Amino acid sequence: MRLYRLRLFRGVMLGATLAMACTLPAQAQAPLAHLGEPLDLKPAKRMYWRAGYTRVRPNDRSSDSQDLNGAIMRYGDEFTPGLSPQYAQALALLSSNILRDHPDDAASQGLGMPTGATVKSGGGGGLTLSVGRYLDEDRKWAMEAYVLGQPFVASVRGAGRIGGQGADSVDLGEVIRTKMLGPIAYGKYLFGDKADRLRFSAGLGAAYIVFFDTKVSDSLSNYAGGRTTASIKNAFGPGAFLGADWRFNEPWSMSLTLGYLKLRTESTVTTQTDPDVVASSPALLQSARDIGSNTLTAVQIINGSTFHTQDLVPGIAQELALARTGQRNNLGSYQRKISTQLDPWLLTLSIGRDF
Repeated sequence: MRLYRLRLFRGVMLGATLAMACTLPAQAQAPLAHLGEPLDLKPAKRMYWRAGYTRVRPNDRSSDSQDLNGAIMRYGDEFTPGLSPQYAQALALLSSNILRDHPDDAASQGLGMPTGATVKSGGGGGLTLSVGRYLDEDRKWAMEAYVLGQPFVASVRGAGRIGGQGADSVDLGEVIRTKMLGPIAYGKYLFGDKADRLRFSAGLGAAYIVFFDTKVSDSLSNYAGGRTTASIKNAFGPGAFLGADWRFNEPWSMSLTLGYLKLRTESTVTTQTDPDVVASSPALLQSARDIGSNTLTAVQIINGSTFHTQDLVPGIAQELALARTGQRNNLGSYQRKISTQLDPWLLTLSIGRDF
């Protein structure tokens, strides 16, 4: 009896449902006809890409160049084994005047890279591609990374005494040209609603910049004393970013991003010194002036600029090179280091699409 009642109840409910379906208009019956089919739900677009142009402008501060191997021509060089007596006398004149200028630390003095020789980096730009992902449905949080880009070409110019400043300075112009490239990633918060056409954002991130294809100008080689090469350490540092996104047609948008990175690097310049190039370099008199007036006078006497005598510096340098290295055209290999706080600004204008 109980089983019969249950079947009767099911039959009544089924009949009522069919009766209601027959009395509904066609528009209302349509959903019922598709109850057994899968729903066509479009997934939310979480990813996006942006292609544009990025301009890099360093806001650098560089230290003075430092001689890592000491001066090229030093106090006490007259005692170099194998040096001819007549050239030893000229070097003894130089050493005696260095001692007069620096009686307490003469042994650490010599003619090499003068103080106040530094550099300043110029800006560069190139095409970039970034990829991002919204982290939530409301598109309040996102991660973005520059994944591809055209290498930026950066120009490094002389500054200080090799940039045309000061009474005894020289203008070397561009001294180094290099290329840089590397990943930049940051997380950001987007203000406003995802339906807004204009949204602003702020974020924090980091960058790893690789320097490559670094070339040295002839002007720097002649100043440094011979054939010169340079290497620049890769740089890693944090950054802050501000952005503005204008959505003009779903799913397309235009973006403007301003970033500021804290990057520090070191440049090492290596010179294979040539006696003739050393003798004609302005660095000779600049470094002599740094030591003191007596040393400057001695150099002026030796090179003939005071009494118009024969220019002895190239000959002395060649004989010193022969005694040191066994080659008249090689005074040795010297390295100089410059530390640079790059701190570049980045400005990117791009077109993007959600997907």
